[in-house]
Amino acid sequence: MDVVRAYFDAWNRRDLEALEAVLDPEVEWERSADFPEGRTLRGRESLVDFARSMFDVFAETPVELAGCVEPVPGRVVVEGTSRFRGGRRGAETTARWVRLYSVEAGAIVAVRPFSDRGEAINAASDEAGRSR
Repeated sequence: MDVVRAYFDAWNRRDLEALEAVLDPEVEWERSADFPEGRTLRGRESLVDFARSMFDVFAETPVELAGCVEPVPGRVVVEGTSRFRGGRRGAETTARWVRLYSVEAGAIVAVRPFSDRGEAINAASDEAGRSR
């Protein structure tokens, strides 16, 4: 769970080097379908480029965590809210989300979106069962 918390700490500081340090080189981030360009990001460089573009476009990009649980080792379910405030006009939007972070060897290897916490916890248990 520490690696996932370190990811969000780095995001909130807008620290690209620290973000890179907690991501596996082959990380896959499945973005929700309602996200602009809702596609899967593959590889550490792709995720760091995405973060850089968000930091360039938005004056503020804080994430607030509402919950963070590790139902099985290496699977962390996070509930949070992202807030984005534009630089030029200051328009603001927020998004609530639930994601399952898979961690191996001290790095985030996969991120998947879910509609609710229960669904993510069930998926974490299923994944753990398959990897045994």
